[in-house]
Amino acid sequence: MKDPSRSDQKLIDEISVLKQRIRELEQTSSEKIREENERRARQLTVMHETSVELTAELNLDELLHSIAQRALNLIGGAACNCYLYNPQADLLERVASAGTALIPSQKTRHRGEGMVGQVWVKGTPLLVNDYASWSGRSRAYDSFPSRALVAAPFRWGTEILGVLNIMAPLPHQYTQMDVEMLNLFAAQAAIAIRNARLHDRMKMELAERKRAEEGERRNREEAERLAEETAVIAEIGRVIGSTLDIDEVYERFAAEAKKLIPFDRIAVNLHSLHEENVRVAYTSGGDVSGRRKGDVFPLKGSISEVLIRTRAGLLNYPKTVEEIHRKFHNHDANALTAGVRSLARVPLIYRDEVIGILHFGSKTPNAYTEKDLRVAERIGSQIAGAIGSAKLFSERKQVEEAMRESEERYRTLVENASDIVFRLDDTGHITFVNPAALRIMGYEEKEIIGRHYPTFIRSDMQEEAMKFFGRQFVKGIPNTYSEYPVIVKDGREIWFGQNTQLIFQDGKVVAFQAVARDITDRKRIEEALRDSEKRYRELSIIDDLTQLYNSRHFYFQLKIELDRSNRYEQPLTLLLLDLDNFKAFNDAYGHVEGDQVLSRLGQVVKRCLRETDFAYRYGGEEFTVLLPMTTSADGAVTAERIRTAFKKETFSPAPGQDVHVTVSIGLAQYKPKEEMKAFVHRVDQLMYQGKKGGKDRVCSES
Repeated sequence: MKDPSRSDQKLIDEISVLKQRIRELEQTSSEKIREENERRARQLTVMHETSVELTAELNLDELLHSIAQRALNLIGGAACNCYLYNPQADLLERVASAGTALIPSQKTRHRGEGMVGQVWVKGTPLLVNDYASWSGRSRAYDSFPSRALVAAPFRWGTEILGVLNIMAPLPHQYTQMDVEMLNLFAAQAAIAIRNARLHDRMKMELAERKRAEEGERRNREEAERLAEETAVIAEIGRVIGSTLDIDEVYERFAAEAKKLIPFDRIAVNLHSLHEENVRVAYTSGGDVSGRRKGDVFPLKGSISEVLIRTRAGLLNYPKTVEEIHRKFHNHDANALTAGVRSLARVPLIYRDEVIGILHFGSKTPNAYTEKDLRVAERIGSQIAGAIGSAKLFSERKQVEEAMRESEERYRTLVENASDIVFRLDDTGHITFVNPAALRIMGYEEKEIIGRHYPTFIRSDMQEEAMKFFGRQFVKGIPNTYSEYPVIVKDGREIWFGQNTQLIFQDGKVVAFQAVARDITDRKRIEEALRDSEKRYRELSIIDDLTQLYNSRHFYFQLKIELDRSNRYEQPLTLLLLDLDNFKAFNDAYGHVEGDQVLSRLGQVVKRCLRETDFAYRYGGEEFTVLLPMTTSADGAVTAERIRTAFKKETFSPAPGQDVHVTVSIGLAQYKPKEEMKAFVHRVDQLMYQGKKGGKDRVCSES
């Protein structure tokens, strides 16, 4: 029989041990709870500090790397990856990583792919405590050492900006509390990411706005420069058209040109087409030995020879005399000695021939640019026309002087020789001639007496002569003067300047008395003068290359049309055309092919216009068209017709190569009482607007 007291004691001992174990368990559980609470408190502290620090970081790259590192510090782990959504590719891209563990080589995730892809699709955090056995794992992670993974979305409202992913090498390392903490951290990080993106966008918009403002400023300055350039070019055209005194033209031209191209010295050298030399026609500014007005120097080996051969402008920045002589062995380097350090030169082309060179010189090194050279070419085309017109005027004066000298000789001869004298009866038959008439006409007296006088006159004017003398006879006009071509015996044609008097008897006309002189020489001179005047008038207003009116005639006709529009309140539309990429065409194929383009455009414009319209070559590759009694809407139809017709033209500047050239057109309707310069400038700006809009287009205000 067992001792009850011993059994009770054993039970008491067991109970005591159990109580001790309960106390130990309670103590261990309390310690774990306390440690977990402290860990939670530390995490919340880190969360608060991180939230403040992240929202202050505005550099997106630095922010993302900071997020990755702080997430590791928050819940622990071996590696952390930040993925952001790329809307263009519709996938997640890894943009930042932190930690010491191996990072997967795959940088992108598609919707639903692996843990990151599922968090992206669902928008909720996810904990996987044993990734190796998880059915949703990505194939890229099959051999990856991490076992425990947790991921949370970067959420901004309903928008998922990306995913935050943390990996640990051991399974079951994370708790649900870690998931909640990471999810809260990711939400705070999303705010920081959004702020950084907004900051970047604001910086980009600010930079874009500055670029736009800078572009607008440059465009405004360019427009103002072009307006000033156009106004000065127009003023040069007006100056040139106002006088034929070339010396006066040179002085006023130089004053206007200096507004566009500053210079210390300007010179115009003219090339004789028949002599191999160059003459200095005009200079202003610094004195250069051997290059004064009136000086003549050989063309061969000079820079003028190069410009005449190439028909293109040239910029030059000489530094030493030796450098100049190496390039141009016969070029006078005295300009360099006189202090000139920058030179811009352009050929003066008139009627497709280089007649001279326009020189601009500056004492400032590198003073001129290609833009200055382009302006110089426009200016050069104006002065070339003036020089050509002055030469024609000089030729006309020479013809007039020759005519005066011939008339003086004629009068001297007449005064020392007998005049032709003959008499006709009332029917016009010859009854008397003097010896001078026989000598001049080559007939014997018997061959003339009794013949009807009009039969000696050239056949095409016989009827007119008979009407003239018949009118004199019928109306009883006592004295008349007439000029007729007479055919002499040897078949030659000579002109008579004839005074014819009526002879009356008893108040009745009974005969004609005529005194005539041989005016053949004078007639030839007059014919030559008429031809010269006609040629002068045509060449002074017609552009030789395009056969359109020139800019000088444009402003003359524009004033007439503006006055008519204001007086009768009729619409008037102006087109301004400019060839697209013409300088590149000239550079690629040469000026001869470029001239073909200009000539063809002139032909196309003529074909597209009415008889009442006017077309002009405004200068260089620019053309203008005046459309009287035409609204801007109807003018746009004409402009489009020109644009499309010219675009169809085919040029073959090189063997086997066909090229099409386009044109940009600005047009506007005249506003009542608007100033001429403002009207032209308005259309010019519309043309440049078309250029900026892509070229090959018609641009109007409507």
